[in-house]
Amino acid sequence: MNLYLVAHGSAVPNEKDPERPLSEAGIAECSRLAQLLRKWGVRVQGLVHSSKTRSRQSAQILLPAVYPGGRLTLWECLDPDDSPGRALRAIRKEKVDLLLVGHEPNLAKIATRLLVPKKIPPVLSLSPGSLLWLQRQRTEEGKAWRLLGMLRAESLRVWGGGG
Repeated sequence: MNLYLVAHGSAVPNEKDPERPLSEAGIAECSRLAQLLRKWGVRVQGLVHSSKTRSRQSAQILLPAVYPGGRLTLWECLDPDDSPGRALRAIRKEKVDLLLVGHEPNLAKIATRLLVPKKIPPVLSLSPGSLLWLQRQRTEEGKAWRLLGMLRAESLRVWGGGG
């Protein structure tokens, strides 16, 4: 199982709009990421997002690139202040490749708990519009998660969307 964790794109400040939709920069970040994932042929069988507008909008931009014809699914356990426990339980039940669009620090906590079974502080962080790629693999000890890649939005800007 491949698991892609995506931090929503940059959002407008709370003072400007309490709903905090994606800013122009956030739309561009997600569009660059979608372009690169499409070019690489990344496909998932599920795309989930938090209840926040910026997360849903980010997922909507990514949907045609990674899950053509698919539908978005709301996971309230991906909201910014949620503890990772509920999301971890939901992920562990999944059998298909999945892309989650959420928030920091929740995504870093989820990734750290998958990679390191002990409860420790997050060992990584995702800036808005960045992606982390994990894979659940069978090992001699059972199933384990491996970190296969990370794309920071800053790198995608430099590369011009990978194309």
